[in-house]
Amino acid sequence: MNFDVVKNYELNGIELYFESKPRREVLDYLKQNGFRWHNMKKCWYAKERETTLKVVENLKNGVSLDTPAETKTMNIHGVKVGDIFWMCWGYGQTNNNFFQVVELRGTQMVKIREISKETVEDDSCDPFACYVKPVKDSFVTRSQFCSKDGMFGENEGVYKKVKKSGDLVYLNMTSYAIARLVKDLNRNYYESWGY
Repeated sequence: MNFDVVKNYELNGIELYFESKPRREVLDYLKQNGFRWHNMKKCWYAKERETTLKVVENLKNGVSLDTPAETKTMNIHGVKVGDIFWMCWGYGQTNNNFFQVVELRGTQMVKIREISKETVEDDSCDPFACYVKPVKDSFVTRSQFCSKDGMFGENEGVYKKVKKSGDLVYLNMTSYAIARLVKDLNRNYYESWGY
């Protein structure tokens, strides 16, 4: 597969110009890793970042793009199958949702499914609050956040792009919340509900 890499200094980007149309798995790999098609220039482009430069390096070195997901052990942000993400949200109450990574795709994408939570015994006197923690491998049947059918559809899982800012590894889940990578599985999470 022959292609040229051009740096776009004005837009801090890189552009890939292929001699012929790439195979389907190459196109999927580019899309999953943040590249977009520029119809006028006839090239694939992305912002120049460590992750996109790694994609170009993999393409140049002929790295297999169709490696089965279960043989990939970790993505570029250190996320592994089985890792858990935590999302906290709510107005007038504190809701917690937990998601488990079930598949890695490309260098940044993961497939997540929602998992259940259990109440943890505590000495709190508040009748409208408790502490919870995630239950690994205990997938819920229906999910508000991991359904392709809309709200509270089948918990089939959804693909999300893993992002990193400093030490924070996260997923954009909704317009009002992100899910953070859980680093301490023994941590308890405060949860409350309306009066």
